[in-house]
Amino acid sequence: MNIWRTSLLLWLALGPVFAWADEARTLNWQDLAPEVDAIENPFLELTIDQTILFREYLQQLQIPEIDHTPEQQQEQRSLREKLEAEGFEPDRMVAQYETLVAQYRQATTATRPDVLGRQVELPGYLLPLDVRDGLVTEFLLVPSVGACIHEPPPPANQMVYVRFPAGFKNASLFEPVWIRGELKADNRTEELYLVDGASGVNVSYAMEAEAVWLY
Repeated sequence: MNIWRTSLLLWLALGPVFAWADEARTLNWQDLAPEVDAIENPFLELTIDQTILFREYLQQLQIPEIDHTPEQQQEQRSLREKLEAEGFEPDRMVAQYETLVAQYRQATTATRPDVLGRQVELPGYLLPLDVRDGLVTEFLLVPSVGACIHEPPPPANQMVYVRFPAGFKNASLFEPVWIRGELKADNRTEELYLVDGASGVNVSYAMEAEAVWLY
């Protein structure tokens, strides 16, 4: 009898703890982006003409050397000389640009460890990836209406790839929804099919949703 009484008391004591553990944490999109140091961008000091000049030089560098025509080789030399005439070191500028791109990629793909592996709820807008019998079973959740369609894609850590095998009947892309499930880090590229063709979208988070419902 004492054993049963002890077990009952233990269950009553731990019950609230277990109930709390099952509760989903409500997130907003800022919660998904880790804090990062400010990225210094030296190219903000360039004039519009200098920016255009450097962009054209980068475009020339991206052409494989084996594909360079004599005219393109001359154009590359000419652009390099113009940058030098402006007082720049082209090789140093390219190195700064590559560093800036790497820093931006790190900042926009990094995930927050404190939101991973636990039940969360997050609102957003649904972009279908797979529709079966009128039900959306795979989709991207994005923070704003029209993201990836009428606007450039959000950063990778501001999107969630969601699988929902039960399917969700979504009436409109302009209706916000909630998702609930365990959030995971999963850097991936998904093909989003739009009116004007397919587009690869980088995503940092994934979820096997337990529930999806209208906001």
